[in-house]
Amino acid sequence: MRYDPVMHELGNLDTLLGQKNYAPCKSLSTYIKSYTLLTGEFLCSKDSSWYILPDNCPYLIFYLSEQSGQTKSSLRVIGPRTTHIRISRRNRWLTFMLAFRPGALYSLCELTQSELVDQAVDAELLFDWCNDRLLTQLTDFAVKKDESGLISLIERELLERLGKASELNPVVQSLLNVGAFSEMNVREIAGGLGLSDRHLRNITRKYVGHSPKLILQIERFSKSLTLCNKQKEWAEIAYETGYYDQSHMIAEFQKMVGQSPDRLFS
Repeated sequence: MRYDPVMHELGNLDTLLGQKNYAPCKSLSTYIKSYTLLTGEFLCSKDSSWYILPDNCPYLIFYLSEQSGQTKSSLRVIGPRTTHIRISRRNRWLTFMLAFRPGALYSLCELTQSELVDQAVDAELLFDWCNDRLLTQLTDFAVKKDESGLISLIERELLERLGKASELNPVVQSLLNVGAFSEMNVREIAGGLGLSDRHLRNITRKYVGHSPKLILQIERFSKSLTLCNKQKEWAEIAYETGYYDQSHMIAEFQKMVGQSPDRLFS
């Protein structure tokens, strides 16, 4: 397996997914991390599987798929994740993934993010503009394979509402800037921000959905996965990404994805 840092997934990257990655327009880049379009998932074998990993980012995802011989489309919001799941990509004709930055979804809909953790909900429950009209338009663009039209439609809808969005929470941004490599513990980080442990935890659960500790664990795990694509010296990777030692890193892999790095990347 290999790690895809854009989709934040583990899978067989030799399988052609028809993947294209796009950057958001400048006005939306504060809130949106990336767009990913997949047009080859239906070619995956029935034995192919992917790991969707613990994540600090929520997603807005449009699916065009075949179910019982009929074409179906849906628009879903996927909340931050605390655990991994395995998925099959069969029967999907097109998937469009919009990755929000950590804390950004709260700025756009003001829903406490802990309510979305490990949840997948219809997008219309969070955004009134994600209605049947929009879904029909997205489906038309997808069927016509008009990728630029699909992305432009989503961006236009978001830009129209950008003026009502609140700024990203500065405490969350400071925590993320500390990064996965910090040797400080959560209490020291909270103290550096002038906050108690409890206050910091309440802020991150509201804006990101996770505790500060889990946010930093996921950031560190993601960085270690990127290095695992390039090398298999586990002790060196553990040192470079801030784990206490190789055993600590292996234990965290078991927690995050249920397997050791040696087994995943063999």
